[in-house]
Amino acid sequence: MEKNTVNYNNLKYLALIRFGHRIGCGWYAILVKAEIELRDLGYSIEGVSKTDGALIITTNIEMEELSSKAQNILYEAELASEMTCEKCGNYSVTQTSIDNELHTLCEGCQEDVGSLENVEKRLLKQKIHELERQILQKNQDIQIQENKTAHYQMGLKHYRERSERLLKELKTGYKKPKFKVVTPDYKINN
Repeated sequence: MEKNTVNYNNLKYLALIRFGHRIGCGWYAILVKAEIELRDLGYSIEGVSKTDGALIITTNIEMEELSSKAQNILYEAELASEMTCEKCGNYSVTQTSIDNELHTLCEGCQEDVGSLENVEKRLLKQKIHELERQILQKNQDIQIQENKTAHYQMGLKHYRERSERLLKELKTGYKKPKFKVVTPDYKINN
């Protein structure tokens, strides 16, 4: 049987594969262009996010330590994203607030987002997100309770064993332990 292996170093657009789901497909070309230019300079993309309707790319090196060329590439990518529709990639200079978040959208995509069907989808996504958060919280609460239960059961087992041992000692005739009283004038050689 053949092994199916993938050499990720040979893939051309690794950042797009790793981070493409975090941004709209209209910004893919901007991400790929930035990735190629940064890779030529010896940098790699470590993260992609969207803030205030703009694409934010982070690299494996802190911003202050990047060369001016690399900083310029990141700045150009951010600037290009502010003028590109994040859904379709068309030129757009309109930023729209949807659900308290800024989006860079062209007029066609704004109309599509504003339709009743898409509003309902967004509301359902928010509800799903809230329910997933609640489920996660409940699962964490259950895990905490299971850990407490296991801890109490261990303590209970320990006390049962100890009480059984003490009961057995009482039945067989308990012998008082011998103690040596150590005083400051006690000598070790005694």
